[in-house]
Amino acid sequence: MPFLSSGQSQDKMWASVIADIDFSKDTVESVFKWVTSNIRYDQKMVPEDGLYTSKIKLVQDALKTGKGVCEHYAELFHGLMQYLGYESIVIGGYVRQNEVINSEFGHVWNAVKVDDKWYLFDPTWASGYTENGKFYVSYTEEWYKATPQDFIKTHMPFDPLWQLLDRPYSHADFISNKFTTKPELKFDIESDVLAEISKSELDRLASHIERIEYAGMPNNLTKRRVMRLKQELDNRRYNEQLDVLNARIDEMNEIVDDFNNYVEARNQGFKRGNWTRSKIEQRAEYMYSRVSELLAFSESLPVYEGSKNQPFNSFKTSINRMSKEVTKVYQEAKNMK
Repeated sequence: MPFLSSGQSQDKMWASVIADIDFSKDTVESVFKWVTSNIRYDQKMVPEDGLYTSKIKLVQDALKTGKGVCEHYAELFHGLMQYLGYESIVIGGYVRQNEVINSEFGHVWNAVKVDDKWYLFDPTWASGYTENGKFYVSYTEEWYKATPQDFIKTHMPFDPLWQLLDRPYSHADFISNKFTTKPELKFDIESDVLAEISKSELDRLASHIERIEYAGMPNNLTKRRVMRLKQELDNRRYNEQLDVLNARIDEMNEIVDDFNNYVEARNQGFKRGNWTRSKIEQRAEYMYSRVSELLAFSESLPVYEGSKNQPFNSFKTSINRMSKEVTKVYQEAKNMK
């Protein structure tokens, strides 16, 4: 196991792991076997609230401790595959194990595109098994590079797209273990997956939620998943809107500086700084144009509940007040003789 310092960059982190892997065999297989043999399943690695702070933190924790649960295995394998240039996805869902469906706790696994074809991997299950609370190392080839047709027998993704089947099965098929009904959904896996991974993160999250809801929510696990995803989407959209707002606030502050400089020059009779009539009109018109643009932007801002709306209201109040002052200056400049 490579040693990782706390301040190590992500690229250096991945490179240090790659340097520790024996690539005498197939690249994907070498990475998969390294992950399964260097991480030991340990339920204690699940946070008390069940929520992980970040995906990279999952990887760092797994590499530092040599322990993890399915999220650690999957994110580590995913990160290494991406670092090596492979298309890779982490998939969440629920599973059938020993003919019993576990709909209380979710599971995570991987899809990787190898030689222009998507395959499924479960490094957690491949690494060994737990019995009476103790983990036993026992590599299982079955969960390496499996076909979608075989994998669906034991792994049901929340999102039907990640069954990687042109005609994905329903939750009812999976739960009954019969797979006899004619699937209603239809994908062109090659083009639909390409379109999905080409989207922005927010658009991908939104379509992910939409597909899960369309496929149905047969258990509380899936319902909780959708609830968390919607909250994540709302938070990320809010933060994205805040970023846009902050950029506009910077613009407003620039206008305030211009306005203060203009008023100072006006109070001095425009005697300093070569203030010609043309320059006065141009400066006033420039400020008026920028304030008008920001005023229009403020009218298009979303409305949030409670304290989340405070920065947006504050901006609206400020730009309205600024607009009135700049408009006066603009009118004065136009009427100058």
